[in-house]
Amino acid sequence: MAALRLGLISPLWPPRGGGGEIYLQRIGTALAALGVPVAACVGVAQPDPAAGVEIAAASLDVDPDDPQACARWFPEIERWLDAWRPTHVLVNAPFSRVSHGHAEPVYAMARRQGCRTGAVHLDLDRGVVEGLAEAYAATGDWDRAAEEGERRLAALADAAGAAIFAEIGSPLVFDCDFILSCSAWSDRFVDPLGGVPRVVLHPPIGNSMAGDTSARMSLVDFGFVNPRPHKGGRSLAEIVRRAPESWRFRALEGGHGGAFEGFARDIRGAETRIELIRRVEDMRGFYDGIGALLMASLYEGYGMVAVEAMIRGTPVVARDYPAIREAVGDGAAIVPFDATADEWIEMMAAVRGNPSRWRAAAARRTAEIADREVSEIQHFRAFLAEV
Repeated sequence: MAALRLGLISPLWPPRGGGGEIYLQRIGTALAALGVPVAACVGVAQPDPAAGVEIAAASLDVDPDDPQACARWFPEIERWLDAWRPTHVLVNAPFSRVSHGHAEPVYAMARRQGCRTGAVHLDLDRGVVEGLAEAYAATGDWDRAAEEGERRLAALADAAGAAIFAEIGSPLVFDCDFILSCSAWSDRFVDPLGGVPRVVLHPPIGNSMAGDTSARMSLVDFGFVNPRPHKGGRSLAEIVRRAPESWRFRALEGGHGGAFEGFARDIRGAETRIELIRRVEDMRGFYDGIGALLMASLYEGYGMVAVEAMIRGTPVVARDYPAIREAVGDGAAIVPFDATADEWIEMMAAVRGNPSRWRAAAARRTAEIADREVSEIQHFRAFLAEV
């Protein structure tokens, strides 16, 4: 096989998008640091750079949800593939989602080029998530819920064959050669037929959270990111309303926008306790400006925001969900999955009263994550060479 050359295709890329786009950007930087030639073709006219990654920008910003806009961009991707000649291609969300079937030409182009083509798998499909939540409600145990979820998917796969992929929202509907998942939890339910190579690479952080920042903010008690309903927005709003009067909060909307539309209604009567911020240029300043981060998501692909906060020395209070636990381990204060607002507030008060304990726990966990990151990126490079 020719020497490894990796191409990244991502319709969204910083400064547009959220954690999934940062994930791919950091993968490119980490592999480039290992000597792998990496290039990215992105649907953003003015993308942020990535160290060691050659970026081909779109002539105009691309709306990945608009099939016609995507079709106008596809010839640019094809010219880039012809020029770059990657041995392997990674296609990022949302072009790895079943709802974006209009992205199939991208995979076809890569196949014609002879590339080994992988899809990036982030969040589980809503139906899979709901089935797992129902199993957890019945058992009170995530391991037993996962086993029940696997049995259910295996039975569906026996009946449906490859049609199962559309049913469960798996990127394998695109007939890709391999799957890259951001967590073992996400990876566990993506291929019930077990026919395609898969690899887990937890989001690398590198040195992106290191060093001082000039983007300082005044200190508030608690902060959180992207309070959409599935990110625990309703729980967070109730926490803000019920928290002690003296506590102050800060919320960051998140890269995809729209998170404040319902949330602003849900916090009526408590607006003076919380600052709503649309965007920050440097997340380090956001983490440094909060006493603790709240991670209340009902489901996640991973939990990168929590890891970033812990690296900055910011304590984390997180919901007990398996993908989040893959991120925070024993480094965060954990509340039950079905915790009430009062239970959240009780844990938050404990963290607020003894932050040094949780800063130390975060430091231990992030040291483990740093070691894991080094081994995982090396494993991923070896996986690509063999797939």
